[in-house]
Amino acid sequence: MIGNIASLGRWEWFKLRKRWMLWILLVFAILFGQLAVWGGFFSYQNLQRTGGELTVPATLLPTKLTSDSLRSFLTDYQVAYVLLDLRDHDRRDYRDDLEGLAPAGVTVTTVGASFRIYDTRPLWRH
Repeated sequence: MIGNIASLGRWEWFKLRKRWMLWILLVFAILFGQLAVWGGFFSYQNLQRTGGELTVPATLLPTKLTSDSLRSFLTDYQVAYVLLDLRDHDRRDYRDDLEGLAPAGVTVTTVGASFRIYDTRPLWRH
């Protein structure tokens, strides 16, 4: 009985060696498992290297902020750039407030006729 089981095991191992799909799937499973581990590792290293600083890639400015509350919003949320569309009726009033931040290091780039990009990083980077 044990001889039959050993013979059956040898035969199954012989069949598995000849079939490549199983081995290819095993390699992909191992690679995807390692991808999750190494992705988490490098993400943690990046957070450690930046001092745990997380930046929000995009945000929509609230409407009806005063000049002081706009500055504190940009500083508290560490907004790097403000894209201001002068056709936006609710937010185009921020143009004067943002240009008033030029002494603090805020620079402006005009793109086309109605877009202005304000670099607000000097407000929160010291």
